[in-house]
Amino acid sequence: MKTLSLLAAAALVFAACGATPCQKASDSLKRFATKASKCASGVTLRTLDVTSCDRQIGTCSTADVAKLDTYAKCLDAVAECDPAAPMGFKSAGDACDATAESFKISCAAGL
Repeated sequence: MKTLSLLAAAALVFAACGATPCQKASDSLKRFATKASKCASGVTLRTLDVTSCDRQIGTCSTADVAKLDTYAKCLDAVAECDPAAPMGFKSAGDACDATAESFKISCAAGL
C-alpha cells in the first residue's frame, strides 16, 4: 500500500511538471525514430501507448519507474544515425532496450 501511495504521489509530481514518465518515454522514442530516419533499415523502432502506460504505471515499482526514465534518457543520448555506420546506432539502441528488458513482468505488460 505504501508503494502505491508513493507511486501516486510521484505521478502527481510528474503531472504537475507537465509530463508523466510515460509521456517522457514516448517523446524519447519519437526523437529516437527521427534520429534513425537517416539509416535505411536494421533499426527496431518502438512506440509507447501513453494512455495505456499511464493506466498501468501504478503496478510498477519505484525502481521500474526509474528504469523507464533511464531508458528515455538513454534514447535521448544516442547520436543521430550515420548512414555510413548504421550498426553503431543500432548497437546504441539495443543497449537502451536492454535497460527496458529488466522491468518486472507485471509492470512491463502495460508498457
